[in-house]
Amino acid sequence: MYAISRYSLQFKKFGTGKWAEFTTTRGENHRLTNLEHGTAYLVRLKSENKFGRGTASESLELQTKKSRFPVPLICLKFVVVNTL
Repeated sequence: MYAISRYSLQFKKFGTGKWAEFTTTRGENHRLTNLEHGTAYLVRLKSENKFGRGTASESLELQTKKSRFPVPLICLKFVVVNTL
């Protein structure tokens, strides 16, 4: 058996065909970011060593939370100018 040098974290929207590589990492923990609110995804890992990538793990289905804001939140900064 050969040592794992890194992992490929892959994801796709549920019901779509193509897997996208999110990142490669040496660690076993990683946070997925920039996912769409209220969307189902499938996630899987592939291990890699000096001979190439192994077969993908079983897919894990996850669902992101719906946004708390119905429209994009816009932050404004007001500057008060004394006109006297």
